[in-house]
Amino acid sequence: MYTKQGQIAKTDLPCFGDNIDHIDITKDGNWILCTCKTYLLLISTVLDEDKNGFTHRMGKNKPLPIKLTLNNTDLHKYNINNIYFHNA
Repeated sequence: MYTKQGQIAKTDLPCFGDNIDHIDITKDGNWILCTCKTYLLLISTVLDEDKNGFTHRMGKNKPLPIKLTLNNTDLHKYNINNIYFHNA
């Protein structure tokens, strides 16, 4: 995460080893939604009231991403064999 192109990143995004196909950021910069092939990642960038991962290094304060997936029951119920999320 960085504030302008060409500078060193303030924070690296945590992930689970899969490629991130698309990234969307809320207007206030407090949340990042990453689209991977079979799941979505929701990542908070908030450090304090006036600080976030774009303006300050998060380091050890980096929150764990929330992994959003379809559960096996729904996959079976709706007969979904292949999951491929597009831009979230």
